[in-house]
Amino acid sequence: MNLLYLTILFPFLGFLLLTFFCNKSSKKFISIIGVGSIFLSFIISFLVTLDFIKNSKKNIYIYNQKLFNWIDINNFNISLNLYLDDLSITILLIVIIIGLLVHIYSINYIKITEDYRRFFSYMNLFISSMILLILSDNFLVMYIGWEGVGICSYLFIGFDYTKYKNIIFSMKSFIITRIGDLCLIFSMIILYNKFNTLNFTTLFLEKNQEIFKNSTSIYIAMFSILIGTIGKSAQIPLNTWLSDAMSAPTPSSALLHSSTMVISGIYLISRINKLFLYFPNLLYIISIIGSITIIMTSIFALSEKNIKKILAYSTMSQLGYIFLSLGIEEWYLAILHLIIHAFIKSLLFLSSDYLINFYNKEQNIYKIGIFKNSNYLLYFLFLFGAFYLSSFPFITPSFYSKDLILLQTLEKNHLFLFIIAIIGSFFTVLYIFRMILIIFYKKEKINPFYIKKKYIFKIFSLFLLIFLSIFIGPWTILPINKFFIKNLFYKKKLFYIELISSILIILGIIISYYIWGSSKKILIFIKKNKLYKFLFYYIFNPKNIDFIYKKIFVYPFLLISKYLKIDPINYFINKNILKIYSIINKSNNILKKNISTSYISIFLGLLIIIFLLI
Repeated sequence: MNLLYLTILFPFLGFLLLTFFCNKSSKKFISIIGVGSIFLSFIISFLVTLDFIKNSKKNIYIYNQKLFNWIDINNFNISLNLYLDDLSITILLIVIIIGLLVHIYSINYIKITEDYRRFFSYMNLFISSMILLILSDNFLVMYIGWEGVGICSYLFIGFDYTKYKNIIFSMKSFIITRIGDLCLIFSMIILYNKFNTLNFTTLFLEKNQEIFKNSTSIYIAMFSILIGTIGKSAQIPLNTWLSDAMSAPTPSSALLHSSTMVISGIYLISRINKLFLYFPNLLYIISIIGSITIIMTSIFALSEKNIKKILAYSTMSQLGYIFLSLGIEEWYLAILHLIIHAFIKSLLFLSSDYLINFYNKEQNIYKIGIFKNSNYLLYFLFLFGAFYLSSFPFITPSFYSKDLILLQTLEKNHLFLFIIAIIGSFFTVLYIFRMILIIFYKKEKINPFYIKKKYIFKIFSLFLLIFLSIFIGPWTILPINKFFIKNLFYKKKLFYIELISSILIILGIIISYYIWGSSKKILIFIKKNKLYKFLFYYIFNPKNIDFIYKKIFVYPFLLISKYLKIDPINYFINKNILKIYSIINKSNNILKKNISTSYISIFLGLLIIIFLLI
């Protein structure tokens, strides 16, 4: 485990090499550096995991690697140390495995060599920043990784900087996530002021319990951390940046949505969950935010036409379940659902990229359409992803993880949140099968599509993700089933929830098929319905949130800045500029006409000065 620091160092060295030393390198050499550095990090992670498992048998569950003192100013001491436990090693493996597969998939993604180098450079920095965030043992070092993934997402969203809208979207994501980041800095200042440390382990000490219980400032600090996590993990109301982030290259979106940017907020809450236990009200707020996000984003996805944005809303929705789980103090179930979601979401994004390439980068599901018989591979990939995302009964691990979250929500007496969450699971089935049916079951004539070469690296990555998604099921489900089978009361309640969930999922598939798959009459009737238009075009329109933000924040800011830019001196000069110019011009003309007089007066002045000196 002494090699743990290399998991961060290898991707970061890859970033440095690609950025500064590979300007004239070939694409083959660039891919070797880009993919090779992540592969080396994967090997180190694998060895570290084996060592960690071996030590866990000896009842050693935590490993600290002290690297060096970073800041040492009077009493302010921050060390760069790495911290490894069950949580960090789990997320580390997810990031490395998915990161490696996305890198392999991306080998044939970009044609232009300069963009190719830039793409892999950003990807390496993305993964290096995320690993630093995961392994850091204190807030300040974690914040470097936190900002690192934020900068990388900004760079990827604006990757194609020739398009003006991409620049706007990248700025939008950067500004919205900065709101949360500023709150996180504010909370760090409060915590350090109270405890004289930012180390996670030290903050958890028993001697600090009374301060946490009775301090209003600590409550404000924890609330600020909550805002930071909401912004990073794209939960309502700071979720509007994630759908616009779809302007990023699709492989980077797969990484962003599955194992980096959006899970960093979840990781932070899980890392400091002991601190949140002192504030039950904040945990309840977390569960409410998660529940609202589940239902709202699921409805947004139902009216969306862009394939990548549909998947973006599905990410927000699934993260909503994880936030709900965190809010009811089910930390293990939250991470379990996160693991399952990570693999299936990366598979769906990479599959959508494979599909989009058939249609010359077209992303509108109504403008692309492929009969399932034309490409069985794409049909299988999407159908597999749809079953997993919709938590199809008994054969998908997400079915068990989601139902356990629902069970625990009910057990903690949150009936209203339970109802919202189970309705959200019904909407999930509707929007994901709506997408499948529109793309693969079109009755009308479809436009010809552009069949491209089937690259071996893309196929390899996709099938390995399918294998991992299947493998992850027994590995995660068996331990939780073993735990719940012991309690017959739990088992009985879980059975009823699974039954209700199964009925809703199957009903959702049937309804989806009748609306979007079999007959157009129902769809035409729904679209003409005034209630449908009112709900989806006015009430549940994702643009409404942007509109509200503009009215409340953007327009007042522009108005204030308009008055602030009027400096009194500048205002006086600008208003009287013509008069001043006229005076200067007349004076200049007078001097030109009387230049000889000026020389004589200067000469006389010098003579007077000399006379006085003598």
